[in-house]
Amino acid sequence: MHFLAQRIESALQTEKQCFIRPDELKQVWPGFSDEQREDAVREFAREHGWQIFTYSRILGAMFVRDSALARTRTG
Repeated sequence: MHFLAQRIESALQTEKQCFIRPDELKQVWPGFSDEQREDAVREFAREHGWQIFTYSRILGAMFVRDSALARTRTG
């Protein structure tokens, strides 16, 4: 999980979003049902000051900083 957090943080320093594929999420949360994994990913994002802009079992998760999400929704 630490490696994933570093990867996302690094990407968000230069990009507005970071997309993580479902197979990568399954490696971090193996044995979880799709619903459990989505909940875990959303909690993981909250713990690191990010949000999930979009989540799909087929496409994966798009992480954004909380402030980036707020600007997208209001502007």
